[in-house]
Amino acid sequence: SFLQVNLGASLFKNLGEGSSFSEVSDTNSVDLLSDYSRKGNGYNLDAGLRYRVFLDTLKRKLEVSVNYNYYDYLNKRLTSQQTTETRYSLINNTNQSDRITARLDAEIPFPKWKSQLNLGSKFNGQNVLSSGAYRFNDSLELSYNSSNFSSTLPFDYTESNLAGYLEWKQRLGNKFSFTAGVRVEDFHLTGKVEGTELVSKHYLNLFPSIHTLYRITSDILFSTSYSRKINMPHYSQFDPNVT
Repeated sequence: SFLQVNLGASLFKNLGEGSSFSEVSDTNSVDLLSDYSRKGNGYNLDAGLRYRVFLDTLKRKLEVSVNYNYYDYLNKRLTSQQTTETRYSLINNTNQSDRITARLDAEIPFPKWKSQLNLGSKFNGQNVLSSGAYRFNDSLELSYNSSNFSSTLPFDYTESNLAGYLEWKQRLGNKFSFTAGVRVEDFHLTGKVEGTELVSKHYLNLFPSIHTLYRITSDILFSTSYSRKINMPHYSQFDPNVT
């Protein structure tokens, strides 16, 4: 048997600043000078466990793994725009997310038939709370510590994916082998803004796959493969606080 435990933590900080100038030739318009600065800080926690055991002398194997991740980040952006007068804006964005992944895999070899059965299941779950606080076009000079925001936008996102798979590996003689399998996924996501549902999706999909290999010589191999996959959207594609 084999047992592995991983623990990790990290702190991070981001700083940046910049400026732009737009010169307008139209006499009815005015030039625009923009300055911005931003600072962000946060931390990340990660914990994982992996356990593997051989069930008998035939090398039937069972493996269990669990991973948990937590992420917390605060980003502030301060902007000043100068035309005939100077206007100030402040944006505070916070992001808190936790994700858990649990997986169970089993390998069952059949030496007499030169084959192996692999099967298992996997669960992914994620919760994200993204909140934006905004204060735009203020005549008063603002700082990172300013408050009294004119608007806030909390976005609550939940995602879950439960999958199961079955795979058969087979050797036929010394030259030909193939692997055929199928995976089923039950995927849910919901996104809410201030308790009002913004997006809700549910997918139940079947993903078949097959891979063949033929050994023409010891140095020349011929293989074919087919699989069906779908890339799911990242939560930031639904988050109104991400621009």
